[in-house]
Amino acid sequence: MEFHKFQKGIAMKVYRIKISGHLEKHWISWFQPMEITTSFNRSGHQITDLTGPVSDQSELRGLLTKIWDLNMELLSLKQIDQES
Repeated sequence: MEFHKFQKGIAMKVYRIKISGHLEKHWISWFQPMEITTSFNRSGHQITDLTGPVSDQSELRGLLTKIWDLNMELLSLKQIDQES
């Protein structure tokens, strides 16, 4: 998975955000340009991963606020290397 490291000259960090449940299609545009994937845990519960570049802490906070607004449970938040 490759993401642009720079946007308008700003170094971008890549984050993976895991949330419990399914993100409905009409909400996906809220999280662009994040890559959105789904899987199931051992208990059979659906997990949604949002992975992509984030320019700064305020943009990251905005993403977390959107998850809060959708009343979705945040499972994890991790900054990842470009090669991960």
